[in-house]
Amino acid sequence: MAAQNAAPGARWVPLLSFGTLVTAAVVPLAAGVYLVTTTAWTAVERAVLSRGARVTPDAGESSR
Repeated sequence: MAAQNAAPGARWVPLLSFGTLVTAAVVPLAAGVYLVTTTAWTAVERAVLSRGARVTPDAGESSR
């Protein structure tokens, strides 16, 4: 009968401390994935954009 009178979710309370462990494991992984993804995107973007760019002298400069 004691189990019926327990507060809803009371059996989950002892497991809540593992939430910190899961967070501590997932957050650095997510940060690493973010850094790798943004670095790769930037490298590819710069390579694609610089492929079509041509360096031309400015109008005020003489081409010697």
